Amino acid sequence: MATITTTEESSSVPATIAPQQPDPETSVEPGSAVKPEPSEAQPDREQKEDEEEEEVGGSSAPGQQNAREQSLDPEWVEERFRIDRKKLENMLYAPKHGDGETGEGFFERVMRETDTQVKWPSKLKMGAKSKKDPHVKVEGKRANVLEAKKKILEVLETRVNKVTLKMDVAYTEHSHVIGKGGGNIKKVMEVTSCHIHFPDSNRHNGSGEKSNQVSIAGPIEGVEEARRRIRDLQPLSLTFDLPVSLVPQALPDAGSPLIQQVVQTLGVSVSFRAMPPHPQAQPSFYESCCTVWGLQGNAAAVKKATCILMDLLLGSEVTGGVVSSQMDVTSQQHLFLLGQNGSHFLSVMHQTQTQIILPDLSAPQSPPLSAHPGQP
Repeated sequence: MATITTTEESSSVPATIAPQQPDPETSVEPGSAVKPEPSEAQPDREQKEDEEEEEVGGSSAPGQQNAREQSLDPEWVEERFRIDRKKLENMLYAPKHGDGETGEGFFERVMRETDTQVKWPSKLKMGAKSKKDPHVKVEGKRANVLEAKKKILEVLETRVNKVTLKMDVAYTEHSHVIGKGGGNIKKVMEVTSCHIHFPDSNRHNGSGEKSNQVSIAGPIEGVEEARRRIRDLQPLSLTFDLPVSLVPQALPDAGSPLIQQVVQTLGVSVSFRAMPPHPQAQPSFYESCCTVWGLQGNAAAVKKATCILMDLLLGSEVTGGVVSSQMDVTSQQHLFLLGQNGSHFLSVMHQTQTQIILPDLSAPQSPPLSAHPGQP
């Protein structure tokens, strides 16, 4: 228990301790909560973790000598800069291979060769929540500090080739690309070392306009690979008409052994749908269609499955069967896709022997879809 002194004679007693007065800026009112809010506690813990990691791990001279030299030499400077976390982790914790240099050996060599003092985060934690790149501090004469910094960054420089790419993916396909529990997109992020963001507004915007924009951030090579993988995860469907009849016909069974063999072998799904008869057609014809579903990245299998089912359901005597496909195209992309006087579409239709139909943008309920009738 602290002893409170009130006379000058007792003030010289070394064992006495004066009570600590509260800081006006940090004092707490009676009854107020002193426990930090949950939203503030987490950043504090992360900051503490970062500070613990960045504790000094090495210095070529005692701190007092450093202070004396700094005060006497006007050329004495210090510089603090970031280094790549992954590279430092590999240097500090990766097993030694042959003549591989450890983190401690590397920094000691830099200090010795440049006559500087280097302080680095020796307590870097593997798998820590913080993914921030740590700092290194170099002290010494200006020219020596620049030389030491150059040597360190030659080995541990942070990646500077990070870019952000924004791409349009129809909002109706977002859940398909993301996958159950985020499984699809998590795998893409892991393989490409990229962060992929889908618009949050779509989940909370029931009546407003939906956003198609998806953002990819990461190294250049990874971003391009992520873009390609996202395109491969988008759905692809091919549809063909079944023979018409004058009377309603039962739809083929998608669960039949033959169709299921195609489904399981090629990794597609198959569905059948009856179409209502045209009201002005006399006599009325009853039509139905078959749709084969798959992924853009598995287009060859979707095409093969469609050809097999057309042969099975239409008969081998039917040649040149026509299929159609639909894709989402935003109104902003129409002019770009058309080209001057429709030159882009004319070129594509000529090369692929298909007919491409754009919806009428002036129609109030016109969906942004493009249909492609042609052979599979």
